[in-house]
Amino acid sequence: MRNHMKVTIALISAIALIVSLIALSGCTKRYTTRLHVLPIAYGDALIIESNGVFGIVDSGESWDYPDGSDPRYPAREGITKGDGVEEMLFPLLDELGVSAQKGNLQFYIGTHPHSDHIGTASQVIEKYRPKYVYTPRYDDSMLPEDARWDNQYVYDRLIAAAHSTGATLIQDFDISADAFPQAGEDGTAVGNPTFPLGNATVSILGFAKSETMPEGGFADANDISYEVLFENDKYRTFLAGDVVKYGPSEQIIAETVGKVDVLKLGHHGNDNAGSKDFILALSPEFAIQTGSEYALSGETTRALMDVKAKYYPTSEAADLRLNDLMFTYYNTGIEANMKPYELGQWG
Repeated sequence: MRNHMKVTIALISAIALIVSLIALSGCTKRYTTRLHVLPIAYGDALIIESNGVFGIVDSGESWDYPDGSDPRYPAREGITKGDGVEEMLFPLLDELGVSAQKGNLQFYIGTHPHSDHIGTASQVIEKYRPKYVYTPRYDDSMLPEDARWDNQYVYDRLIAAAHSTGATLIQDFDISADAFPQAGEDGTAVGNPTFPLGNATVSILGFAKSETMPEGGFADANDISYEVLFENDKYRTFLAGDVVKYGPSEQIIAETVGKVDVLKLGHHGNDNAGSKDFILALSPEFAIQTGSEYALSGETTRALMDVKAKYYPTSEAADLRLNDLMFTYYNTGIEANMKPYELGQWG
């Protein structure tokens, strides 16, 4: 009888211990996903990390630019010079453990052919060897002369790097296609716009824009910008590329994407993006501006204040000399590595 009681007590104790351990494990703060934003005054360079696998959405400006010696790439007025981010970007990628040898860079997404987004694309692709490269098709003939800048130059270099490194280049999409398609002999494939990244899911939106060019062409390369939605089991993050509020883009996003936890504002938060209806529909807890607050319109500022968004401009992160503006997606909530900036500083 005594032995039976001892066994019963031991069993009850073991069960109690297991229950306690399960309860404690549920309270432990843990994460599998992070978003890293390069802290530069202006430009997009974003790195998604999930369960040891990485994806890059744009990579910022380069020191390189066309000098006019090649007639395909005129030295046009308005081309950015002397503002490359290589000295910040590559050490950050190395520190995070992104490596061609490890093969842990799953994709590079170039949202559109502007140098403040893909100026460094060819260097990133050549050094870190992503398995897949996504970018909209582009040719200078799609735009008026005064909107072409060095677009063709940075676009052609991105495409050449994808081909030379053996990356699968995806510029056509089908929702029934494989998430990780095999490239054909020309190095290209039709891709599914939604695919896994570690424990997250990534979706490319806005990919049909360049396929429906209006008569007379586009006004700007921003008009063909991809947007990127990524989600894990708890949180939704929307990276709005250079989407602007003129035309239907923001309205379509508001209707189809809905509520998100983190929003990277469109077009660096400039006053031609971030309408009230767009911000209210997405209602983010965290808002990232890849620029400076003085560029925000009053409409965007008030809308972000209305939804009580925590606001993070990369210009402020640059002033603080952060290696990256980092958002960690814990099971208990999202945390940033800097305090939110107070909205309304510029009236």
